[in-house]
Amino acid sequence: AVVSTQSTGRRICLQVSLGLTLALDVATSFSENYIVFIVLRSAAAFFLGGAFATMLTFWTEIVPKSQRFRSLFYFSLFWTTGTVYAVVDGFLTDNADHLDYHFFMAIICIPTAFAFIFSFFIYETPSYYIVSGNIDKAVKLRIRVAVSSSREPLKKKGCWRRIIE
Repeated sequence: AVVSTQSTGRRICLQVSLGLTLALDVATSFSENYIVFIVLRSAAAFFLGGAFATMLTFWTEIVPKSQRFRSLFYFSLFWTTGTVYAVVDGFLTDNADHLDYHFFMAIICIPTAFAFIFSFFIYETPSYYIVSGNIDKAVKLRIRVAVSSSREPLKKKGCWRRIIE
């Protein structure tokens, strides 16, 4: 996924990876045997790996350097909480007579669904705008990142263009 992000944009690749992961997660909750379950979970993990790699490169480009540690900390906290949640949910599902792994798999789709929906509200990256020829959008986005991180954008007129070109 990361290789194709320069030409198609990180946002689109992230949405495709998360969308396919979500679809495979939902399909897993309807799987009737363990072979289908393992195949679907493996495919979902493959696409989730693409989403994770895309998100990390996206983070390094769009999140201001001063805020990267905090945002990655929250992301890791979210990921860890989701892992603990899945274990607890699996334990509760296993101990409930009326619930089975189909219910468990449907419940653990929630974080992926949340991430997929969130992906529609994020900006594209400046490098994609540069590659696609939208230098003005790249400049505006870099200025927005500079302002949001409490830094002054470069003052000289045309300075961003020289850096980009």
